[in-house]
Amino acid sequence: MVGDTVGQPYAYLRKSVIRDDQRTISPETQEREVRALAARHDDDGAGLAILADWDVSGRRESTSKRPGYLELVAAIESGACSAVYSYSLSRLARSVSELSRLFDLCKDQRVPIRLVADSIDTSTASGLMLANVLSSMAQFESDVASERVSAMYATKRAKGERIATRKQYGEHEGDDLDAVLRAYDQAGTYSGAARLLNEWGVKPSSGKPRRLVRADRTEHTAAVWWSSSVAVVVQRERPELARRPSRQGQRGGEGFALAKLLRCGTCGSMLTGSRLPTRAGGRYVRYACRFAESAHHERVTVTELQLLPWIQGEAARLVVPGDLLERPADDDLDDDRAERAALERLRGKLSDAVVDAGIAELDAKRTAGSKRRQLVEAIPPAIDWTWSAETINATLRAMWHHVDLGPDLRPIRAEWTVPEWRS
Repeated sequence: MVGDTVGQPYAYLRKSVIRDDQRTISPETQEREVRALAARHDDDGAGLAILADWDVSGRRESTSKRPGYLELVAAIESGACSAVYSYSLSRLARSVSELSRLFDLCKDQRVPIRLVADSIDTSTASGLMLANVLSSMAQFESDVASERVSAMYATKRAKGERIATRKQYGEHEGDDLDAVLRAYDQAGTYSGAARLLNEWGVKPSSGKPRRLVRADRTEHTAAVWWSSSVAVVVQRERPELARRPSRQGQRGGEGFALAKLLRCGTCGSMLTGSRLPTRAGGRYVRYACRFAESAHHERVTVTELQLLPWIQGEAARLVVPGDLLERPADDDLDDDRAERAALERLRGKLSDAVVDAGIAELDAKRTAGSKRRQLVEAIPPAIDWTWSAETINATLRAMWHHVDLGPDLRPIRAEWTVPEWRS
């Protein structure tokens, strides 16, 4: 039954990788087929809002990188969306948890989801059941593809073959390898060489354009050289430089309470920690953006002491979901067995493929529930800030995906692993 939500229909298109020679479910094909489906439900025309995300994965960890999808979810939540059209379930997402969240949201808002390739219409009971079954299959296919790629890489490593999936700098037409080496010789550092190459207008052969801020605070996007990309080229051509020790002090992800958590507010990269000496002979922890030399930043470093008050305050907002822990694991197992038995009784009425897919979905839910329990058990009711940096870091990373900083490197918000755990 179509809901009574007043709004306009939305169509969502997505493709992980865009290639000129790849015609399967191309952007043009998706839009043409989706418009035809919408027309059959009298939803085509100027009122159909088209949202799209190109060159981005549909896996759960990439959801925050899909602005089109996030806009679609916001439209559903606000009541501005009357129906959702897409080419297939895998275009919407490749995560059972994300698809389930979308289905529940649309069900609450009485917004039907209609798909071309899967012939799904969630305004019907059978369509909603089929959507849930196929969503588990979409994630299964994605996981199998990842396992195949990992196995292929392992085989190449064993044979000593190069794993790179694209050409190195110097192998493309127009690459100026001599300019890179000349810039390094002239500057003496990787960051200085990157700055010179950008000033000379030498373009890197690859790299996505990044949002940059000039000294006058105006923004622009460009593919630029970074110290890390210069280092890759120089160390490949001059292997004797590859093992030169760093003069910046101890760096990396080990031993820092906020390692792999702080995201730069200017370029979006993760800040790197280091320990530096104090005048009194001790050491303090500082975090810095490693891309600051290639783009103007309002601020490039921040100390751990400056961040801790906000970090501690945000961490104190954790509400441990006691109801999840109070429910015995045996209860979940009994529920799983009952649902599995009910599916088995449907054999003969439904095809084996549909029943097996339903059982696969139960297995996925049981695995997700087990991981959720493990995550809860890994987070204490309160953090003792006298713990080791490694223990504090493991706890914070279980609570949060990352912490967004502003251009001044002051914390703005933490993206919680489970948003409902924040009081």
